[in-house]
Amino acid sequence: MTQKTIQHKSKQGIDRGWAWVVLLATFLSTALQCVNVYMGGILQIALLNKVNEGQTKTSLVGALNNGLMCLTCGLLLIGSALGSITFCNKQKTKTIDTNAETSVEDCQNQLKEASENNTLSSK
Repeated sequence: MTQKTIQHKSKQGIDRGWAWVVLLATFLSTALQCVNVYMGGILQIALLNKVNEGQTKTSLVGALNNGLMCLTCGLLLIGSALGSITFCNKQKTKTIDTNAETSVEDCQNQLKEASENNTLSSK
C-alpha cells in the first residue's frame, strides 16, 4: 500500500456514522432495563392502595417481574450460544491443497472427494 491510500483509509471513519446509532440503542436499552427493575417499588405502593392486600402478596408482582427478566436473559444466552455453535459447525469446509506440483487431475479428485464427503455428512 502506498502512503496516500493509508492516509485516505485513516481519514475515513471505521464505523461510517453507525457508532452513534449503536450508542443510542445501547443507552435506551439500558435505560428501559433500569426503569423495569426499579419500577417494582412504585408499582408496589400503587397496588397496596388499590388491591388492599398485604405487603407479602403485593411484593410478589415485583419479584416475579425481576425473576422472569433474569430467566429470559439466561434463555437468550443459551439460545445464542447454541445458534453460534450450529453456525460455526455449518461453516466448516474442506480445503484443497493447491501446491505448484499438484496437477489438474489431483485438484479435480480432491474436489470430488470433498463434495462426496459433504453430501454424506449432510444426510
